[in-house]
Amino acid sequence: MISESKPCCPKKGETETGPKMNVIVTGFGPFRDITENPSEMILKELKDSYADGAIKVEKQALEVNANSCDSFINKHKEEICKKENIPVVFLHMGVDANSWLVKLEKQYVNRRIFDLCTTELCCADSICKKSEYNSCVHSGINVDKLAKLAEEAELKVKTSENAGDYLCNYLGYMSTTNLQCKDVYTLFVHVTEFYSIPKEEQVKIIEWIITNLPKCLDGKSCE
Repeated sequence: MISESKPCCPKKGETETGPKMNVIVTGFGPFRDITENPSEMILKELKDSYADGAIKVEKQALEVNANSCDSFINKHKEEICKKENIPVVFLHMGVDANSWLVKLEKQYVNRRIFDLCTTELCCADSICKKSEYNSCVHSGINVDKLAKLAEEAELKVKTSENAGDYLCNYLGYMSTTNLQCKDVYTLFVHVTEFYSIPKEEQVKIIEWIITNLPKCLDGKSCE
């Protein structure tokens, strides 16, 4: 489970050379009868840097269980201090097969999940603090601004205030409450099935999001 230590955040600033922002991108691996998860397939297509090297990208595929999410968060709570003194964005991807658009999640809810999943996937009976049950936390990214820019670019993107009841909401909530603070931001993006939007188009959307993140760091990131 998540350790109790507080995240240590880098100071805002830019290095004279090298990246001006680190974006850590995650996707999910196979799940039940889904042998190729669209979020992982998109993840594999992303480059290691964008904007002529100004944005450095790290990529990691997560197993579809709470332990994998917890391990990711704990690892980065320890490593966030080692980052250069530049903004860091945790960009998480999951799949909403019922959507015809890519969804930018604005908030995540503290509530019990995994009620309908198998024992193998249920490993977090006490994931949420009962005193904060159903409370919301928000992405530090200005999601409305990002969505407006996407609309102007004629991309198939919309905002959402419902990240679901399973690992997508869980990862969004735990990442935001454990990692997000001054100059460290989180954003969960729901991609969709490739029959709704072809893979190549969704890759371009995620790449567009990455390159436009620096314009949208004026959300509700805690000080």
